[in-house]
Amino acid sequence: MSDNNSTTHVSQGQTILSRLGGKLMWIVHVFLTLLQTSHVAVVALLIDGENISPDLIAQVLVEAGKFGGVMIRRVYGNVTSPNMQPWKEVMTHYALQGMHQMQTVTGKNAADIALAVDAMDLFYRDHVTRFCIVGSDSDYTPLVLRLRSAGCMVIGIGEPKTSPTLVKAYTVFVSTDQLTQRSSRTKPAVVSSAKVAPTAPLPTTKKKISSPTLPTKPNTELPDLLSRAYKEATKGKESEWVLISQLGIVLRKIDPSFKTTDYGQKDLSSLLMKHEDLFEIRKRSGRGGHLELRLRK
Repeated sequence: MSDNNSTTHVSQGQTILSRLGGKLMWIVHVFLTLLQTSHVAVVALLIDGENISPDLIAQVLVEAGKFGGVMIRRVYGNVTSPNMQPWKEVMTHYALQGMHQMQTVTGKNAADIALAVDAMDLFYRDHVTRFCIVGSDSDYTPLVLRLRSAGCMVIGIGEPKTSPTLVKAYTVFVSTDQLTQRSSRTKPAVVSSAKVAPTAPLPTTKKKISSPTLPTKPNTELPDLLSRAYKEATKGKESEWVLISQLGIVLRKIDPSFKTTDYGQKDLSSLLMKHEDLFEIRKRSGRGGHLELRLRK
């Protein structure tokens, strides 16, 4: 009789655990769905760990965070490989999920296939429509094109050697060189606390005046490009206010090689300020004071 009771208790416990597991999966699914329908879009960050240095992860997270909440963070690779060892501490610090892929054939990388399968799974099952794929392998081109054809936004981060075909397939592409340049510009100067011996005064020299950045593209084409990007961002509504950051996304979608420095300006806001005859520009109230614009009538 006692054996029957213990068997019954075990069976009941397994049933409860099964129900709890199913309930947990349902809650996660609902949570992701709610995030997708709210004003904060979910971004899935999928990293080919054998294709990029972990030293750039902080800059990668900042870049991906420009397009929504980076709720899904995965690093793919063979954790037994020497190339993946530096990722271990980084994954813990930045809450990255390691997706181990054992190398079954010498010279073949299974990480890119696993990444592609997971991306499509996230799209169809969890309805994720924003992806940030970190890797320079041209094998990702079919995946990016497939996601783009389904209406997804796909941000790419890779080395400067990334294939031009893959670069153009992305909605937005950022090279690792750009990430390191931005990081060096924002890094404060380190001042040593050690005492420095006095030195003889340096001879006075005339201060060198830096020459302004000269445009490398004709400005005559720029108004048409800006107007086209605005109309695409507002779906043809010419009285609609749109964030400058959103306009920038559409500009890079139309022309992936678009750079404000080609027109002699350091950023998009400065460039648009030079075209106030074309746009009205103001700060959005109540939402962080971000700049927005619309076409002048």
